[in-house]
This record gives sequence, structure tokens and C-alpha cells, in this order.
Amino acid sequence: MNWLAAWFGRRRHGPSEGNGESEAPESDECPKRMKWLAICRDPQYRGKWVALDACLYGENGLEGGRVVDQDADLAALCERLEQNGKKHCTVLLAEEGEKEGESE
Repeated sequence: MNWLAAWFGRRRHGPSEGNGESEAPESDECPKRMKWLAICRDPQYRGKWVALDACLYGENGLEGGRVVDQDADLAALCERLEQNGKKHCTVLLAEEGEKEGESE
């Protein structure tokens, strides 16, 4: 994790003990952080629009984030995000051909 992402993580969730990375409890409100390549390879997300929060970016673009929601219908996904107050998510299409280092 680069220093800037680590700093923002601590600012958002507070510092955690140990490795310096912030870790919030896993729940429906705070899903597991995933790498973008893993999201694209996962049959649950592949070919669908995926809403990500707490995204991390590296030299090659998006590295990953927390999956908030997903849907094959972009309009339905955006409507749910708005209804749930998730107005600051990154929404991307998880395409099957994604390779490491390639992100929009």
C-alpha cells in the first residue's frame, strides 16, 4: 500500500495497531476490500457494473476497493446507490479481459 493511500485510510477509519493499515469490521456496510483483477475474474462480478468505495490507486490506475454493489443494469445500480446514499462510489464494468495493470 502506498503512503498516500495508507494516510487516507487512517484518516477515514483511524489508525489500527500492527501493520499500519486500517481495518474496519467486515459487514454488509463495510464489505471486504478486493483487488480489481480479482473482481474481474470472479463470476459473481464478471460482465456486470461494480460499485467500489474506498478505492486505492497505484501507478497503473485502480488497484482495488470495497465492493458496495453490482448489477448488469447500470441504471438500476445507480438508482440503488442513490437510494442508499452511496453517491461517491466508483462504478466500473468488470470485463473478462482485464489484465493486471489495466484499468479505466
